[in-house]
Amino acid sequence: MSLGDLPFADDVPAAVSRGFSQADLVYSSMQMSQAIDRMAVAITATLQDQNPVLLTVLPGGLYLTGQLMGRLVMPMQIGYFDVDSGLVSEQGGDAGLRSSSHPELIGRNVLLVADTLNCATVLKTLLDVLQAQKVASLHCAVMVEKVDTASSKNGSSADFVGVIGPNRTMFGCGLDFCGYGRNLPGLYAIQG
Repeated sequence: MSLGDLPFADDVPAAVSRGFSQADLVYSSMQMSQAIDRMAVAITATLQDQNPVLLTVLPGGLYLTGQLMGRLVMPMQIGYFDVDSGLVSEQGGDAGLRSSSHPELIGRNVLLVADTLNCATVLKTLLDVLQAQKVASLHCAVMVEKVDTASSKNGSSADFVGVIGPNRTMFGCGLDFCGYGRNLPGLYAIQG
């Protein structure tokens, strides 16, 4: 079914209705599910004997975390960081960290789960917080990495990547467009 066929409530912003209606499907729900399966196998192979703490970066990492939870068969604890990327880019530092809840992290192996890491200041904020907690190791899993990041000189900042997406605004599988679409099981890109 095309997103253009969906009925939109009257109070959904026009830009969202237009963007959804004209979006291109980049990866189907089946392809995204297969990508998450591959990630879960790789994460399990790496961390199953490490007593990890899975930390979700909210709100975008919630989708991937939910999908991984049933696939990661190992003892682990979970927690979250709620980060406002707008605040981080405006004010820098820990200003964007709205709240967090997690087990003790000192000496623990941490898996950070996010939708995408296209904002270096958000990643730096989280890394600073985790380094202050003196974690033993840090791994990062993202649902989508943009082509530019994956092919850059520095390469990926993530250890586990679901799919490589175009250098366009994307939504679905945790990513959003104007706050909408994180729940969609396929990955879409806005035209233009």
